Amino acid sequence: MFKQAERKRARLRLGITGPSGSGKTLGALLVASGLGKVAMLDTEEGSGELYSGQIGYLYDRLAPPFTPERYIAKMKEVEKLDVDVLILDSISHAWEGTGGILDMHDRAVANNRNSFAAWREVTPKHNQFVDAMLRCPYHLIATMRSKSDYITGVDGSGRMSVRKVGLAPIQRPGMEYEFTTVFDLDMEHRASVSKDRTSLFDGKTITLMSDVGRKFAVWLNEGMDTQALFQQMVTEIGQIDNLDWLRTWYKDHQIEIENLPNSLEIITMLTQRKEMLQGEMSTMQ
Repeated sequence: MFKQAERKRARLRLGITGPSGSGKTLGALLVASGLGKVAMLDTEEGSGELYSGQIGYLYDRLAPPFTPERYIAKMKEVEKLDVDVLILDSISHAWEGTGGILDMHDRAVANNRNSFAAWREVTPKHNQFVDAMLRCPYHLIATMRSKSDYITGVDGSGRMSVRKVGLAPIQRPGMEYEFTTVFDLDMEHRASVSKDRTSLFDGKTITLMSDVGRKFAVWLNEGMDTQALFQQMVTEIGQIDNLDWLRTWYKDHQIEIENLPNSLEIITMLTQRKEMLQGEMSTMQ
């Protein structure tokens, strides 16, 4: 049955592309920090830990083979963690890395299958990977390497210069359509938008910082009825009868609370509930 379309709360699916050295990893971390607690899955030989002194985040490394199944298994692990956003740095390895889709296709061809039959075998695995990214219950940021080229031109001083530029991302063609927004980084760490369903950054050249993540968070929550959500939270807080439940409830609702106009009232209720439960535990002891 058709009904009136309406905006609902959503989770961010952000793609960041760029050539090597353009700042994809740090940019992803800064944007993620504006969305909440961060986890990173690193496929780049440990480079993802280089920024741990600037931003706090959980970290794990994925070594070869870069099969879609191994990415999906790690994404499932993140569902059990106290995080709001996962960074996959990068998903280019799932396409052309050791054990990735192109590698799987080549091995299928080597096993006496023609190219068409080989694609029919490996495409469902790629589709499962994409589906896992779209359905995960947290925000997701995926970086993608861009193919690089060098162009010559005249710089601001009138001299000839050579610049490194990024071309198409290293992933299956059309992958960018799966994301809410796609930022393309240049070698000066400037981000332009090749796709943006939010319209927040159309036609703009920006620097990827935490305020970009906060802008996304506000937009993603615009579809919620804040008063109804507030009343629902009040009811649920009144039903919490142990500290473990209280901690779990807060973890699950932290981003929503931060974006409520009356978030302070919810925090006050949670604090009072915590003190009450702690008092009951002391009495029992």
